[in-house]
Amino acid sequence: VSTQSTGSQMKLFLLFLVIASSTAAEDVLKALARGPAVVKIKKASGVGAGYYLIAHSDRRNSQSVWALSHRDRPTDQEDQKWNVLVDSVDGQQCFKLQKAIQRNGGLMLTAHSNERENGNVRTLVHSQNHNIPDECWSFHSRGDNIFRIVKAMNRNKGMHLVNSEERNSESYWVDLSSTNEDFLWEVEFVSPLVLPATPAPQSIMIKALNEGSAVVKIKKASGVGAGYYLIAHSDRRNSQSVWALSHRDRPTDQEDQKWNVLVDSVDGQQCFKLQKAIQRNGGLMLTAHSNERENGNVRTLVHSQNHNIPDECWSFHSRGDNIFRIVKAMNRNKGMHLVNSEERNSESYWVDLSSTNEDFLWEVEFVSPLVLPATPAPQSIMIKALNEGSAVVKIKKASGVGAGYYLIAHSDRRNSQ
Repeated sequence: VSTQSTGSQMKLFLLFLVIASSTAAEDVLKALARGPAVVKIKKASGVGAGYYLIAHSDRRNSQSVWALSHRDRPTDQEDQKWNVLVDSVDGQQCFKLQKAIQRNGGLMLTAHSNERENGNVRTLVHSQNHNIPDECWSFHSRGDNIFRIVKAMNRNKGMHLVNSEERNSESYWVDLSSTNEDFLWEVEFVSPLVLPATPAPQSIMIKALNEGSAVVKIKKASGVGAGYYLIAHSDRRNSQSVWALSHRDRPTDQEDQKWNVLVDSVDGQQCFKLQKAIQRNGGLMLTAHSNERENGNVRTLVHSQNHNIPDECWSFHSRGDNIFRIVKAMNRNKGMHLVNSEERNSESYWVDLSSTNEDFLWEVEFVSPLVLPATPAPQSIMIKALNEGSAVVKIKKASGVGAGYYLIAHSDRRNSQ
């Protein structure tokens, strides 16, 4: 789109923006023309004028929360921020409104599937990439940074954002409507959105393949437990395994968050194995329980190495820069993906395999190449004993239960012999 204002001409890549003649409106438009931006969205007039668009603090379900407009409070300055991202769907450009930081960061503004009695549709803030066309919005200028904000694609296309019923004395529910003409919102430019420079989507897995192995951390990328790291439970499930958890980031857990990505082959097929790297339960492998739960999920666990190699095989399906859907690649539960399940306590979630839960995005952070220790050939110690007649050795448990424990003789007599 090419437009002329106050004698100057600028070319905008923003397909859906209708540009007003005022220079004030161009502040937001110019910012968006340069790329993604951080904004605040405030009701400009009518019902709830001056109230800011936010995401509800309480979960609607495991994948979403309701959208609200809330009165301005000093404590909400960060919670009012949204990222305006530019995406493309079937060759059409669209704007996505992503909760920027604080509560529910990373979730996307979209709408419920059900129409209400008055014809409105309630808006919600949902896990990223649940349905990209449903996350697309357009901005129709009505004055100085004042816009009608419209659902641009898919279901509810053409309906606009409005304040609906009063939720309490401090907030309103936010709906989509085709008839309510109290639809003006002010978009306040905060800053450009600086996207982190990240390696190409598959770089971590390619590095693991090329170098044979890597040390990584695996963090929930969005939705339930966003920012929580995959770890192994500190308590034993039985003599061979512990449950897998995702836990909030703590300075004391930096080593406990590390996993080795190992490359193996099963029946000629390559597979990735996730081995607890160090600290608690080092050497155990991520796998899954044999029993299905009531909701169809399967709980994951970290088990002694080589209990069943195909059951230790995973695949990584790229969904963005180092963002993956992590899938059980072989054997039982093949095709199910890793998700956060129920809250275990205020600091952690149980981790399941699911076929239906779409809140499945994980970020894989590359830590370092995995340097495997140089070891003698398997038979070298015994060969030395044979060649030289005898040898002094120590015998240590190599992995799994009691890994690193040495074979000794008890100090007390069992009997006279």
